[in-house]
Amino acid sequence: MADPTSDRATAPAGPAERLLQFAGRLLATLIEGGQTRIDLLSLELAVERGRFVRLLLLVALCIASGVLASFFVSALIIIYFWDSYRLAAAGSVAGIYLLIAMIAGFVLWQRLRDRQRPFAQSIATLRRDLASLRGSLRAAEGTDDDRDASPDPLTPGDQSGRIS
Repeated sequence: MADPTSDRATAPAGPAERLLQFAGRLLATLIEGGQTRIDLLSLELAVERGRFVRLLLLVALCIASGVLASFFVSALIIIYFWDSYRLAAAGSVAGIYLLIAMIAGFVLWQRLRDRQRPFAQSIATLRRDLASLRGSLRAAEGTDDDRDASPDPLTPGDQSGRIS
């Protein structure tokens, strides 16, 4: 009597076995892709965190230096014109500070409006993965029709990566 396990090893795989093998390979691919994407996301998060800390320290240094310099320059101007034009000197100093504050506010508003979306590379990679996975599934189904014409769930708005 022949061994049943040796017959199964040499017999061609049936549709159910091929489907299970395909599902296993797909699951392994998805897990590998997920791990890669999580690694990319953690790397981007570390880079952004380091960048944010450096920017915060620079902002603190600029603010402290700017406040001290402004105080001493203002005092110097007002003391210099104390006898003849003290009100004009104080008003001019205040006007200059108001102009600087308005320009800085405008630049800040533009920077906040034009900033890039955080983790744009991870999101773009996930979009490519999703498109590739959809293409693989369509190819595995053996159909070329476009039944899934729904919009990309990872795309809330435009594709530019900018936050509105």
